Amino acid sequence: MNYELRISNYLVMSFLKPHEMIQYEKRLWKKAMDIVKEKGGMITITALSQLLSSLMRNHFDLS
Repeated sequence: MNYELRISNYLVMSFLKPHEMIQYEKRLWKKAMDIVKEKGGMITITALSQLLSSLMRNHFDLS
Protein backbone atom coordinates (compact mmCIF):
# COMPACT_ATOMS: atom_id res chain seq x y z
CA MET A 1 0.00 0.00 0.00
CA ASN A 2 1.48 3.33 -0.97
CA TYR A 3 1.67 6.45 1.18
CA GLU A 4 -1.00 8.37 -0.76
CA LEU A 5 -3.53 5.57 -0.30
CA ARG A 6 -2.89 5.44 3.45
CA ILE A 7 -3.45 9.20 3.70
CA SER A 8 -6.65 8.94 1.59
CA ASN A 9 -7.98 6.05 3.70
CA TYR A 10 -7.29 7.99 6.89
CA LEU A 11 -9.03 11.11 5.59
CA VAL A 12 -12.08 9.18 4.41
CA MET A 13 -12.33 7.21 7.66
CA SER A 14 -11.89 10.39 9.75
CA PHE A 15 -15.21 11.72 8.42
CA LEU A 16 -17.12 8.76 9.84
CA LYS A 17 -18.53 8.80 13.34
CA PRO A 18 -17.03 6.13 15.63
CA HIS A 19 -20.06 3.82 15.47
CA GLU A 20 -20.23 4.22 11.66
CA MET A 21 -16.55 3.35 11.35
CA ILE A 22 -17.00 0.19 13.44
CA GLN A 23 -20.00 -0.89 11.35
CA TYR A 24 -18.07 -0.20 8.13
CA GLU A 25 -15.06 -2.18 9.36
CA LYS A 26 -17.27 -5.15 10.31
CA ARG A 27 -18.92 -5.15 6.86
CA LEU A 28 -15.51 -4.82 5.17
CA TRP A 29 -14.09 -7.71 7.22
CA LYS A 30 -17.12 -9.94 6.50
CA LYS A 31 -16.87 -9.21 2.77
CA ALA A 32 -13.15 -10.03 2.79
CA MET A 33 -13.73 -13.28 4.69
CA ASP A 34 -16.52 -14.27 2.26
CA ILE A 35 -14.11 -13.75 -0.65
CA VAL A 36 -11.41 -15.79 1.11
CA LYS A 37 -13.85 -18.65 1.84
CA GLU A 38 -15.08 -18.59 -1.76
CA LYS A 39 -11.50 -18.83 -3.07
CA GLY A 40 -10.39 -21.68 -0.83
CA GLY A 41 -10.26 -20.55 2.78
CA MET A 42 -6.59 -19.68 3.25
CA ILE A 43 -4.76 -16.38 2.79
CA THR A 44 -1.54 -14.77 3.97
CA ILE A 45 -1.55 -11.61 6.08
CA THR A 46 0.00 -9.69 3.17
CA ALA A 47 -2.68 -10.85 0.75
CA LEU A 48 -5.41 -10.09 3.30
CA SER A 49 -4.05 -6.57 3.73
CA GLN A 50 -4.06 -6.08 -0.04
CA LEU A 51 -7.61 -7.46 -0.29
CA LEU A 52 -8.90 -5.13 2.44
CA SER A 53 -7.15 -2.15 0.80
CA SER A 54 -8.67 -3.05 -2.54
CA LEU A 55 -12.17 -3.37 -1.07
CA MET A 56 -11.79 0.00 0.65
CA ARG A 57 -10.52 1.69 -2.52
CA ASN A 58 -13.45 0.28 -4.50
CA HIS A 59 -15.99 1.31 -1.86
CA PHE A 60 -14.76 4.91 -1.66
CA ASP A 61 -13.81 5.17 -5.38
CA LEU A 62 -10.16 5.86 -4.55
CA SER A 63 -8.69 3.88 -7.46
